[in-house]
Amino acid sequence: MTIRLYGIYDIKERLLALIFVMAPFLQHYVMPVIGINTEYALVLFVGGAFAVLRALTMQKCEDRFIGKYIIIVMGIYVLLNHMVGDRYIYDTSVTKTVNIISFFLIMIICAVVFSDRKTRKYYFEYLENVAIIMALVVMFQVVIYYLFGNPITNDRSFLFPFKSMFSESVKYSLSKSEMVINGLFRPSAFFIEPAHYSQFCTLGLVCALLNGDKILNKRAIIISAGIILTTSGMGILSVFLMWAAFLYVNAEGLNRKRITRMVLGTILFVGIVIALFSFSDSFRSAIARVFIGSNGYDSAILGRTRNAVLIQQLSPIELTFGMGYKNIPTYGGELKIPYYMTGILELVYCQGVVGTSLFLLCYIHMMIKAYGSKQNLPLYVLMAYVPYLVGSSNIAMLTFIQYIPLLYVPKLIRCETRYEFLQGAYKGLGS
Repeated sequence: MTIRLYGIYDIKERLLALIFVMAPFLQHYVMPVIGINTEYALVLFVGGAFAVLRALTMQKCEDRFIGKYIIIVMGIYVLLNHMVGDRYIYDTSVTKTVNIISFFLIMIICAVVFSDRKTRKYYFEYLENVAIIMALVVMFQVVIYYLFGNPITNDRSFLFPFKSMFSESVKYSLSKSEMVINGLFRPSAFFIEPAHYSQFCTLGLVCALLNGDKILNKRAIIISAGIILTTSGMGILSVFLMWAAFLYVNAEGLNRKRITRMVLGTILFVGIVIALFSFSDSFRSAIARVFIGSNGYDSAILGRTRNAVLIQQLSPIELTFGMGYKNIPTYGGELKIPYYMTGILELVYCQGVVGTSLFLLCYIHMMIKAYGSKQNLPLYVLMAYVPYLVGSSNIAMLTFIQYIPLLYVPKLIRCETRYEFLQGAYKGLGS
């Protein structure tokens, strides 16, 4: 008699996948006594231990991590820029150097951990499931708001447990974050704000789209609805971008049936958008909020571009090489609150034209590799990152690690047909 212990042999892989999937939530908390960010500590110590173990035991990597150049190149540039640029760097302390090294060390740990296919498999599974749960929570919040006319509370933290363990930055963010802004209800489930929600759940949407057997699958629709209901402009743009990519980029082997399904899917999608715009005040307000400010609130575009003036104030040498890692100017006196910058603005301000160019060249290289591998998952993820690079503050360690598991492709690339590619991948696994 054989007793099957489901998942018992995969406990390590499941644990690692869960730690990385939970990064957006666990990073809110500080571990008692030692005072270290909870997710950072788990990734560094638990992930680091398993990364060392895997590096010592693995004989050959099954897949190629296409993001390695961006980690190596940017790591070297950022560290050298910090070490030799002290004439115009605000903070040249040892702590800053340690932060830079730990940032790229975490990237390497994540890359090694997810070189294991099984760990990636569980990561994709958990990512999609969490995105589904978050979408259902947002739908519940919306139903409650529009049934009773008011949210249960305007404080986003009411869903968060263990509030006493919040980091100071999280406390400050939540104190400034309201769920109803200018009459527009903006839920975000267990995330601090809709932009954070949509960035995480867009990755879940990619997994749902590529895992589904049908063009319109229920899981992808639920996740898309959750993102749209948050009223995040970047989220809505990402939903449109991902569905467009799925309908048209992923169009190998076109036939009459597939073309018909694509046309019908497009008509249905456009119809839903028109209906939302015609009958939903919230949807219209969410779209208008991107372009038009009102009642003392700036438009989303102005709010994201206003601080570009800080770049204009840089000297030629500062603009060329940047002000250094996370060296964003602050306001508020002793509180030292950093000015808000989107990812691309932070790149230009902190790493200069040289560093930004290196980043973009490496990024384009990854897209070319992903396209050449005929693997849609990494290509879609790289496409999904673009709106958030331009419109969100996302140059952060615990944001980057969410993308790394999705950036692996089989070593055998540039096959002429999908059949040859799958055949080559099968042979590679057997060798």
